[in-house]
Amino acid sequence: MDIQKVIKEKGFTQNQVADALGVTKSSLSQSVHNDNTSVKMMRRIADIIGCRVGDFFADEMTVEEEGMVALVSAHGRFWRCASTSELRKAADEIDALGKGVSQ
Repeated sequence: MDIQKVIKEKGFTQNQVADALGVTKSSLSQSVHNDNTSVKMMRRIADIIGCRVGDFFADEMTVEEEGMVALVSAHGRFWRCASTSELRKAADEIDALGKGVSQ
């Protein structure tokens, strides 16, 4: 996930986006460098810079000939799975989150 790259490609600076969000640049920087950035924050950033949340994952969507990539969103989080075993693990985590069990 490369939110910072997409912000730059859309012609914005982190300062501009932070100002529009009403947060500090430091806070935004932590968000864009964190693999656990909330879906809500990604949507807010996407709205400001005029893109889709999926654009933040473009680099990760490159699939090798024999591989797979699944991008799963649930409970305000994203999982990127490159195999069926990773997808099963993500499903287990999602089930646990739905039951209120922390992972």
